[in-house]
Amino acid sequence: MHSARINNRYSYDDLIRLYPDKTGYNRIVNIEVGYVEERKLVLMVEALESEYDLKLWALLFRAAYAIRRARERELQSIGINWVQSSVLHHIKIGTEPPTPADLARALFRKAHTMSELIKRMEAQGLVKRARDLKRRNVIRVQLTDKGEKAYLQSRHSRVIHEILSSLDNERRNLLFKDLRELFNKSVDLLNKSYSGEYMPMT
Repeated sequence: MHSARINNRYSYDDLIRLYPDKTGYNRIVNIEVGYVEERKLVLMVEALESEYDLKLWALLFRAAYAIRRARERELQSIGINWVQSSVLHHIKIGTEPPTPADLARALFRKAHTMSELIKRMEAQGLVKRARDLKRRNVIRVQLTDKGEKAYLQSRHSRVIHEILSSLDNERRNLLFKDLRELFNKSVDLLNKSYSGEYMPMT
């Protein structure tokens, strides 16, 4: 009976290993499990998985927030924040200057929010808006010399390196793959509501 799978994911031995503090599993494993008891176990597993997923999500959110705060403190010396740094990055890596709508999608921002951000960055002298040479009704966002300098300065991040240095190369590669999978799953869910607006990572 120990080899039976619950929800096609866990065996009973897996559950004991994953949740050693849940003594109820020991009692269930040590008796012959009937349909009613097995159904109760399935519900227990689902509840525990939901609780664990929420804890994992909370930890992921807190880690991202803590990293962002550390990064923002570092960027203060350049005179930009992390959102502006992301805008500069996406402008720089594109094959052509992006439109405000492109930037809004890339950074998961509303169009009006991105428009206001671009206006503030223009006022700081970091970016400029220019009409597309081929499609005059299209506006594109370009880096200024000051924006280029800020981008290059932001590329040298002691904080990010110091944080990620806590993981060896193998664990970094695994983290990258896992986060890409989570990102693409999130994008897939968003696109079901927003008609394919967001692009997954390849």
